[in-house]
Order: sequence, then structure tokens, then C-alpha cells
Amino acid sequence: MTDQAYRETAGSKVLRTLNNVLSKLGYRLTPDDSRDDVYLHTYDSYEHYKASQVFHNQRKLDNVWADAATLDLVAARVRQASPEGPVRGLCHGARNGFEQRHFNQTRDGGLVVVEHTADHGSGC
Repeated sequence: MTDQAYRETAGSKVLRTLNNVLSKLGYRLTPDDSRDDVYLHTYDSYEHYKASQVFHNQRKLDNVWADAATLDLVAARVRQASPEGPVRGLCHGARNGFEQRHFNQTRDGGLVVVEHTADHGSGC
């Protein structure tokens, strides 16, 4: 076994042992280059990024990941946090506009602004 392989094995054992202890407290250690919770994709250009966003947006156009009851809970929390007046917001990635339409139909003087890169209307 090479020195490097031994160090990696020993380091893995130490990390595993520390994580066993820390997990009981709700924590864990990860290497500096670990991105367990994030994937960062690199695009060749803005045009490549936009084309990818438009393609996947159109592919998922009929998918809705929220429902009215959940959105009502979100709106209630926002109103509770900002009771002084109307709340204005920006929704990024509007897709088919379900959430924005719901908020705009039930708002108390607030405004939901839509931003998207799609080449079709969001339905708002």
C-alpha cells in the first residue's frame, strides 16, 4: 500500500469515526471539495444555459409541484411576517404560472411579478 493510499484510508476511518459521534448531535464533517447537497453545472455560454432552461421548462410545462392549500399556508406566513402592508414578490422560474395566478387571485393588495426564460407565456 502506498503512503498516499494509507493516508486516504486512515483519513476515511477518522472521518467515519468523527461522523458517527457528530451524527448524534445532528452534524457531519465533509471534505472541502464535497458537494453532497449541491450540483453545479457548467454551461458553455449563456445561450447554452437558456436553451437548456427552455427545453426542460417545456418538457415539464404541465407539472405543478404546489397546491392551493400549501400556497395558502405560505401566504399566511408571509402576511404574519409582514403585517404592515401589501407584500410584493418575485417568482423566478414561473413555468406555467399556477403559483403566481393563485397568489395574485388571493393576495391582499400584494403583487407577484413573474420572471422566466421560457419562450412561451407563463399563463399569468
